[in-house]
Amino acid sequence: MSIEQLIYRYLLSLRLMPTLKGFHYLKDAILLMINDGRFCSLKHSIYPWIAKTRNTTPQNVERSISNAIDSAWLNGNVNVLKAEFGETINDNRGKPTNKEFICLAADRIRQLI
Repeated sequence: MSIEQLIYRYLLSLRLMPTLKGFHYLKDAILLMINDGRFCSLKHSIYPWIAKTRNTTPQNVERSISNAIDSAWLNGNVNVLKAEFGETINDNRGKPTNKEFICLAADRIRQLI
């Protein structure tokens, strides 16, 4: 199984919807984090890179990723999400930030490789 397939299945297991643009942007971001550690600064590297390759703006990438994460938190299995991201869940936000989500997801996929 390829890394892309692992990422896709992982995101599906978290109940992220592949019909959302943010799902595909997350997949791209996680793959970049796995393959190249230089992409640690999301706003300065990943969002513009994804925006360029997907013909959109960095702001749209950031907003779409946030929307996909929000959707997972609303529709997903809360116990699974807490098990995966529990250490990043803030009582005020109730979910991890985009960066926390991407970094933790990349770490989880690295463990599966």
